[in-house]
Amino acid sequence: MFDGPATRPFDPTAPAVAIDISRIGVAGDKLLAAAMLSTWAYSFASVDACAVMSELGLARAAPGWV
Repeated sequence: MFDGPATRPFDPTAPAVAIDISRIGVAGDKLLAAAMLSTWAYSFASVDACAVMSELGLARAAPGWV
């Protein structure tokens, strides 16, 4: 359900990233909670991957807020 194509690929150099799960809310609280957990995990995994790439010199460090 959550592993479909994105409208845009993740860009670690972007100043902000938004994940819109608003349409899932009509399907019920359990599905909404699962979507929120999935997007949280995806977001933090992306931040961690960018930090590791920066430490290895493969990407520019980009400070940000989560």
